[in-house]
Amino acid sequence: MINQMAIPLAGYFDKIRILFLQKTLKNDTLKKIFCNRSLRLLSSFMVVTIFNLFFSLFFPLWVLLIGPIIYGLPHIYSSIRYLHYSLADKNQKTVGVQAFNFLTSIFAGVSIIRLLSEVQIIDGDFLSSSSNTLELLSFIITFLGLAIIYRKSLTKVVFALIFIIPFLLLAWLSPIWIMGVLVLLHNIIAFLYWIVAAKNSSEKKVAYFATLIFIIISTLIFLGVFDSVYKLYTPASALAWADIDYSKLGKMIVPWSANYITWFHSVVAYAFGQSLHYFVWMKAIPDQHHSHQVPTSFRQCYQKLTLDFTKNQLMVIVLSLLVMILVWTFVKLPIARVIYFSLAAYHGYMEMAALALVTIKAEK
Repeated sequence: MINQMAIPLAGYFDKIRILFLQKTLKNDTLKKIFCNRSLRLLSSFMVVTIFNLFFSLFFPLWVLLIGPIIYGLPHIYSSIRYLHYSLADKNQKTVGVQAFNFLTSIFAGVSIIRLLSEVQIIDGDFLSSSSNTLELLSFIITFLGLAIIYRKSLTKVVFALIFIIPFLLLAWLSPIWIMGVLVLLHNIIAFLYWIVAAKNSSEKKVAYFATLIFIIISTLIFLGVFDSVYKLYTPASALAWADIDYSKLGKMIVPWSANYITWFHSVVAYAFGQSLHYFVWMKAIPDQHHSHQVPTSFRQCYQKLTLDFTKNQLMVIVLSLLVMILVWTFVKLPIARVIYFSLAAYHGYMEMAALALVTIKAEK
């Protein structure tokens, strides 16, 4: 059923793609960029950075509102998919299906529990908005499960524990602070996965450069370097109809500060970081795993999906995406946002847990 719908649709988009490329690739510079992955990723990153910096500076709340609607759930599935490539050795290509089932099961479990807590069907101190006990438990299960699935040696697991134990202690002792830090930190983590995925020195230089630019711009936002642009236009402090305002978000991101300006800077940095986080997981990292320098067609993308996932897994992905579209369409926006944040609660912890094992890959 999926094939009957996906293949013709992919073919239709490929026809549009061909017409577009026939026009644009007549330019030698654009052709050179298109045919070289390093140049293409660098150019794409710069365009996306400039575009999202502009909108994050002037319309941060709108960026945080629209971004999850379009990219929220797809980028979560993309990260689950490409974690496998970062963790697997050459002889572990087939365990991706097992890893996907494992991670999506935890993802679904945490999401359901968080949703039931939000509607007050279940209750408990460990489920309060100021507690991350559920996420820390999922973090530990994820770390141990991935270590087993990818057959990491005991030595490598012990070294990984040196990385995660301080994080777990800090998260347990200061849950509110850590949850705020993770809102920003998990955006940087995506860039680390990009660096790991880069195939050669040229591509690694692009990944390192992109990471550096992201850190510099985020720092400049917090330092208020861009504040002079607000003489041109003052961003909205709240979107009442969507139940979103910078003071609430700012308190969540930097709970140690009572400064309104710091709150606003943190919201702008969050909007900018989240936008590039989506780019890294849905464009940069997938591009690094193509076998050819030129990007894949829509049909090739679908074929690669069928190689990475079983039919049942693809059905789960498609159905969940359709459900989210219905949620965003028919449910009031404040409620829809609560649903999304319940779905996204596990995402940052998953990335952190896997990163400990990525940095000490098994020997090939």
